[in-house]
Amino acid sequence: MRLYDLSIILHPHITDVELPATLEGIRKELQAMGARELQEEQIGKQRLGYIIKGNRFGHVIYFRFEAEEQNVNIIKKKLNVQPEVIRSMMSIVRHGLAFKPVHKPFRRGGTRDNHAQKKIPQLKLFQNQQQKCRKKLTSQR
Repeated sequence: MRLYDLSIILHPHITDVELPATLEGIRKELQAMGARELQEEQIGKQRLGYIIKGNRFGHVIYFRFEAEEQNVNIIKKKLNVQPEVIRSMMSIVRHGLAFKPVHKPFRRGGTRDNHAQKKIPQLKLFQNQQQKCRKKLTSQR
């Protein structure tokens, strides 16, 4: 069994009264697929960064659970079929933390060429160190 993070965005038309019943249905589907739920966190109704399926807002919910690898694709397919779910994303949790994609550093102003030129002195320093090591090795022989 592996540990997974599941992020779900639900339709904004779901009221606060209907939300617990919808979440209970999702929980039951997860448990039917053999998932052992560890945590659930409801962020609430949030404004989305961009429009998803014609919606500017959505209810954001996070689940963290353990499941068999074979069942993960079935869980994803069942979530995509549900009309209340706008978007869902599942990721593997590694070493107790959520797996994060490689972050590219933010550059303020300038162009790519300027950014590349800043790295050139570091590259020259590295090349000089390599040359010194090679000279030491050849002189010791």
